[in-house]
Amino acid sequence: MPTASLVENKMRTAEERYFDAADGEKLFYRYWAATDRQPSAKAATAVVLLHRGHEHSGRIMHLVDELNLPDYAMFGWDARGHGRSRDADVGNPTLSTFVNDLDHFVRHITSVHGIAVENIAVIAQSVGGVLAATWVHDYAPKIRCLILATPAFKVKLYVPLARTGLKLASHFNDKLHVNSYVRASALTHDPERIASYQSDPLIQRPISVKVLLGLYSTADRIIDDAGAIQTPTQMLISGKDWVVYQKPQHRFFERLGSTVKERHVFDGFYHDTLGEKDRHLRRPYRRLSFCSACSPNRRYGRRCSMPINAALRGTNSTGSASHCLRCRRKPSPSRSRVFRWGRQVVSRMVSAWDLKRGSIPAARSTTCTATARRESHLSAS
Repeated sequence: MPTASLVENKMRTAEERYFDAADGEKLFYRYWAATDRQPSAKAATAVVLLHRGHEHSGRIMHLVDELNLPDYAMFGWDARGHGRSRDADVGNPTLSTFVNDLDHFVRHITSVHGIAVENIAVIAQSVGGVLAATWVHDYAPKIRCLILATPAFKVKLYVPLARTGLKLASHFNDKLHVNSYVRASALTHDPERIASYQSDPLIQRPISVKVLLGLYSTADRIIDDAGAIQTPTQMLISGKDWVVYQKPQHRFFERLGSTVKERHVFDGFYHDTLGEKDRHLRRPYRRLSFCSACSPNRRYGRRCSMPINAALRGTNSTGSASHCLRCRRKPSPSRSRVFRWGRQVVSRMVSAWDLKRGSIPAARSTTCTATARRESHLSAS
């Protein structure tokens, strides 16, 4: 149950609905209608919530009331093969299938609920954060802002040579699945969250090896080309994460092309950043902030901090939030940029050579497809 100090409005009741994916599959989602729409509001606004891997929208329901945004509609899906969409896990989907599902989900929100994409904010955690970042990069939607909580850019596999073994095994079995090793006690300190995770029948332990390996390759691609992302972005990073590595998250932030970005590290937090114990004291939701009045120098981490309910409404109020020292540190000097440029040149030369020989792997061709898709979306808009 949400902490009382975080909930000032009445708890909202979710409507259970479905939307059609690109392949015709019915995917489940929850919809919380706005309860306190401001008369002066010019347009409807919404927040889309994306759960972490293995879970479902029921695991992030507490955010609807803890965010305290009664004038915002809330949406949370059950990703393909998860929760109430478990039966839709057919056809051996890849990670790009999930990203395409997300694009159709937002399109469904705009068409059925009448909310423009410019008035939609996305809050995504773990694997959902990778999906959101990939969607923003490949499809270039003009959403209000993007909030990533511990995005799973690189999952910790404690077994030696695990990725090599999985790649080898996937060549013999295209539909291979592995069970998650993560215990509930490694996700959060909150005993209620731990107990509910252990007893939840909708938790999906197995994960497709194809999706897991695609998570690594896609994350590398998005991090290397994060400069193409112009969406206002905020990152919430757990300081004691046993599930994913922090370094790729910091690299992604430092390479972001958006001039409006924030980063906050929560010392002692486990992987479930938005479901940690005593989160009402640490107030991670106070860090969900974007201020349109800030100067372009915010790319270096100099920013004002304001609650999301004030920031998304466009008001200019401030909130109490301690800034991480990492955020105030300027990017590394030009030498790192030269090194990055050289690595990109070498990578493109290798890709061009593979194309000439006709032996380019399918994973490398994804970049070309994503670039073409991004350009088509930008030209259409």
